Amino acid sequence: MWDMVLIFVHDMKTQACSKKQKDKAETLFSVINNNDTKARIFYLADLFAHVNQLNMTLQGRNANLIDSAEKVRSFLNKLCLWKMHLQKNEFAYFCNFAKTAPSSEVIASCTDHLKCLKEDMTRRFKDIIEMNPPSWIIDIAHFDVLSEKDIDPIIAGELLELKENKVLMKNIERDGLYGWMKVESIHPLLFEKVVPFVLGFPTTWLVETGFSATNDLLTKKRNQLQIEKRGDLRLRLNQDLEIQLDKLIDRHQEQCSH
Repeated sequence: MWDMVLIFVHDMKTQACSKKQKDKAETLFSVINNNDTKARIFYLADLFAHVNQLNMTLQGRNANLIDSAEKVRSFLNKLCLWKMHLQKNEFAYFCNFAKTAPSSEVIASCTDHLKCLKEDMTRRFKDIIEMNPPSWIIDIAHFDVLSEKDIDPIIAGELLELKENKVLMKNIERDGLYGWMKVESIHPLLFEKVVPFVLGFPTTWLVETGFSATNDLLTKKRNQLQIEKRGDLRLRLNQDLEIQLDKLIDRHQEQCSH
């Protein structure tokens, strides 16, 4: 791939274009043909692969604040790990970077970049990193209510009742944080504590999805017979709703043939 880039830039110099464009192509070729420049570009390619992987895990309808905070904190710890390995000339996490045989100067600049990146991400994600949800929300099955001294007495009583409710506990165990949505009618105090972590948008993915759905609904599809593509905004954003076809069929009057 890198050789193809060099060939493309080299061909730009020989094409019929203005002298100014040829000079720019010549300068670009001399820069990218340098091994240090190649090493830095390959380092960024490896790093962006890791960042994109983190970005993908933060998207989706089931993303929540607690899971997102754990993933961001994990990535920040990985930055420290990668920095430590680069300082030892170990490139297990930067395979493409390793192929360039980087110089010590380039490695030093990359380790400094990882340090600055960690500081920048820590500042940007400060609110979600410092978020400290109650431990019983994360793992109520192994939460010992009686041994907790700082827990609110009323909340403690609600938790003891909930832990004996096998149906609700099974829902929480199966659905995770979203399983708490089914305790509202029975344990409203617990629901009140949990709901901010469920309703809060950890990323802009859901917001962008909403804008896209709104824009799609306001286009000419409104004037076309495309009911399955048009739909209501709430139905477009909530994919967890299942159409109860059996009930619709039962309510439909059968048309007997004569």
